[in-house]
Order: sequence, then structure tokens, then C-alpha cells
Amino acid sequence: MYTDTTLYYLNQIGIRPWIRRSLADTAKQETIKLLVFRSATLTTKSQSLLQQMLHYINLPESDFSIIPIQEGDSPNNYHAKIKQKTPLAIWVLGLEAINQDNLHCPVITSINPEHLIKNPSEKRKAFQELHYMKQLIS
Repeated sequence: MYTDTTLYYLNQIGIRPWIRRSLADTAKQETIKLLVFRSATLTTKSQSLLQQMLHYINLPESDFSIIPIQEGDSPNNYHAKIKQKTPLAIWVLGLEAINQDNLHCPVITSINPEHLIKNPSEKRKAFQELHYMKQLIS
């Protein structure tokens, strides 16, 4: 692969090398197993619950990425980041659903950890979604 400096000098002397753009573009992408969207304003208890949920999924920290979303913002504004990370699955916690057009991975929308702490009767549903997520990315 050519560096930018090499390409510059080759162009200066009139040589235009062939470059496979598809390979150059994929080199910039980072492949992870799970991309998590969560609210940026989680309490300490909720953050601890989220860490326990991620621990249950049993992924090393290098295999997932957590993106905090500010209130009023939408996960749909992060399509460029999603394409850059190329996740196997996307997990949206308590936010509006992501538009799945042009995404090549499943998007699971789940309960916000804050809501789960206040309503423990919904633990069964949350655990089922968590177990499905674990099977999906394993």
C-alpha cells in the first residue's frame, strides 16, 4: 500500500498507481462485536447495572464500545460511527430506535437501566433480551 507522501511524489512525476479503494476503506474500519448506545446521564447504580449486564455477556473490553448519548440527541446521528466500527450487533438502551436502513447488523432496543432499577418487575424481559444478545454475538 502506498503512503500519502509516496502518492504525492508519484503524481508529481506523472505516475498514477492503481489503488483498490475498497481495501483502503476497510483498513480504517474497526470490527467489534457489540456497540452499546446508552444515556449520558446514568446514575452510579445504573452504570453498575450496565457493567454487570456487559459482564454477563462475557466480552472483553476490546470487543465492545459504549457510546453515551446526550438528552435530546438521537442514535440516528451516529451512522458514521456505526459504519466505522462495523459491529456484529447494536444494543440501544432506553433511547429511540435506530433507523436500520443501510445497517448490516441487528439492532436490539432494550430497557434503560434507570427504568429497570425503578421497575424490578421487568427484570425477566430485560434478562431475556440480554440472553438473546449473548447468543447473538457468541
